[in-house]
Amino acid sequence: MVSEATKKARAAKRKGASWETDLVKGLRAEGFDVERLHLNGKEDEGDLVLTDEHGKIIIEAKNVAKLDLAGFVGEAMAEADNYVQHRGLDRQEVTAVVAIKARGKSWKEGYLVTTIGEFLDIVDGDN
Repeated sequence: MVSEATKKARAAKRKGASWETDLVKGLRAEGFDVERLHLNGKEDEGDLVLTDEHGKIIIEAKNVAKLDLAGFVGEAMAEADNYVQHRGLDRQEVTAVVAIKARGKSWKEGYLVTTIGEFLDIVDGDN
């Protein structure tokens, strides 16, 4: 018999995977080069990587009821650091953001959260 906690964990994983799929399909439909990343346990590299002429954006996708912006951004930053380290890249070439699903809304109505410093890297093209 499967425990209630296991059922909830599986449902949360399905919701997260569905959100990631929506993001990939939506971003690709908009012409972006985006790929899913594989889980690496403690050395996770984020959920998605979007590549453009300025560099790479690591996207940590969240489909949750309770927000923890500082925790989410910290996780995204750590995962971007892992991505950089595993590939021998310069951290200036990689930006980290969190894509949070808006309940009952389309993927485009979700939220992107990052630090002001990371945002400036995106808009200045200094990745």
